[in-house]
Amino acid sequence: MKPKVAIIGSGGHARVVVEAIRRAGQMEIWGILDDDVNRHGEMLDGITVIGGISLLCDRSADVEFVVVAIGSNRDRLRLASVVTGWAYQLGTVIHPAASVATGVEIGPGSVLMAGSVVQPGAQIGSFAIINTAATVDHDCIVGSCAHLAPGVHLGGNVSVGRGTLMGIGSLVRPGVSVGEWSVVGMGSVVVSDIPSGVVAFGVPAAVRHAVAEDEAGGPSHQR
Repeated sequence: MKPKVAIIGSGGHARVVVEAIRRAGQMEIWGILDDDVNRHGEMLDGITVIGGISLLCDRSADVEFVVVAIGSNRDRLRLASVVTGWAYQLGTVIHPAASVATGVEIGPGSVLMAGSVVQPGAQIGSFAIINTAATVDHDCIVGSCAHLAPGVHLGGNVSVGRGTLMGIGSLVRPGVSVGEWSVVGMGSVVVSDIPSGVVAFGVPAAVRHAVAEDEAGGPSHQR
């Protein structure tokens, strides 16, 4: 019997996670949870949004794993902390069309989408997102709760800090570090180190300003 998994979040990112779980075929989806009461009873690709995350709090649900399928890094971190506090395990999802080298370390709760590539010696932290067709070359470190958006490419020996969002199609030169809780804009080319807590974009990428509250961690809440 396959272990059952609850999915938190009912937006576009959750749809991609659902598809990856179905394709991998290793877990059975128990249901989708979202704290937005307006979503309760709706269907997401054939699965019902059955209620809020409080359905998990008393451990009565027949669920072994939880996947927090929310794009916002800060919200994903917050909710992952809640469910692990309730003694649930975070499910790791790897789409069968992802390529992951032998020996790669992947933290619990992370998701690797179709077409993503993770090369030898790389380390992926907990509840990170390696999105569609993103590539992580040899010996890179991707911090916990970071998000590499679709089409991001990291050269070898790159470090992406905890909670940082790398925008769609951004590129990072080998050996460069990007700090924690920063945002690198879509299509940017990072050729030198980026500090923590900033927004950087352009070709080459340059620091523009500090991260504002509404920019930190990507799209907000459970979408």
